[in-house]
Amino acid sequence: NQLNSLGSRIEDFEEDSLTIDEQIKVTKASISYYESQNCGMDEEISECIKVPYGTGFVRPLSRALITSLYGYRGAPCSCCSTYHRGMDLAISEGTPIYASAPGIVLAIVNKSSCGGNMLFVKHIINGTYYTTFYEHLLSFNVGIGDMVTTDTLVGYVGGGATTKVYDR
Repeated sequence: NQLNSLGSRIEDFEEDSLTIDEQIKVTKASISYYESQNCGMDEEISECIKVPYGTGFVRPLSRALITSLYGYRGAPCSCCSTYHRGMDLAISEGTPIYASAPGIVLAIVNKSSCGGNMLFVKHIINGTYYTTFYEHLLSFNVGIGDMVTTDTLVGYVGGGATTKVYDR
């Protein structure tokens, strides 16, 4: 009964940004980057790739309006799930976005239908690995393999007239 109940709520847990094909593309891009750094099959990624160490996160924007929090929400659009795995911040299109912690850019997705242009950054914060991702970007200012700090301009806010053609 519990499994049936959970199965009927699966849409609550599905991410509203990446399709399975896009997830595969991001994973392949990460693997390709690791391979380009000569990481061995039996080698720990933490030994092969030197991810900058951080002690915490900062806000990627100096100011913004929070339009959706992490967790359950009423679905605000046709491609949005009721369980949101991020926090949406709204500000004028073209506003600079900075990395929220030191890290390395692992993947970039262009023109996803739900999330638009996306950037994925791997971090080590107090010894724990995290991945932050930035969605609904107008453009990128970094590339795969770039090291970033909280002073690194990683991209510009999208979500306006320029990106709405492909980013629902």
